[in-house]
Amino acid sequence: MTILKLSKKAGFILAVAGAAAIGGLTTAMVRAAIPSTADNQINACYLNNDGLNDAKGTLRVIDSQATPAQSCTEGETALNITQPKKAYVNFGYVLDGTNHREVSSTGGIDTIDPGENGTYCMKVSFSPKTASSGIAIRGVSTDEDTEVDSYCDSTYNAMIAGVGPYTKAVFFD
Repeated sequence: MTILKLSKKAGFILAVAGAAAIGGLTTAMVRAAIPSTADNQINACYLNNDGLNDAKGTLRVIDSQATPAQSCTEGETALNITQPKKAYVNFGYVLDGTNHREVSSTGGIDTIDPGENGTYCMKVSFSPKTASSGIAIRGVSTDEDTEVDSYCDSTYNAMIAGVGPYTKAVFFD
């Protein structure tokens, strides 16, 4: 049996190369599509019965878009968690003495336009089912439809009235 002896320099280079390979593998494992880019779901599996190393109900998150796709095994049940859509709009004042209103959104809002009598008409990119107080959403109730229709044309699906400084509007799917 021959034992290969490495110099200190060669041993160091080999150790660095090994660490780089492990780092690359770890990076590849971390780059997962969680939540799924296809449907914004977190895909997981839970254990139906006690296993060798895991208790019943143990949850394992999987990447269904990986190559090859990860999936539940025998004895596991699939669980898909849908993340709710949400959108935010912030209304504030620019402190420059002109009382100019500043409006900003964090996504999910396609259009924000001033309406009549201090209202703002908004086009939310999804069909919100609930929102923070003071907001009328088209399609939720007849009263809210009437309120949105009173101030905004049919291209908008939400309206807020009585916007003061530092008002925040939040929409949820």
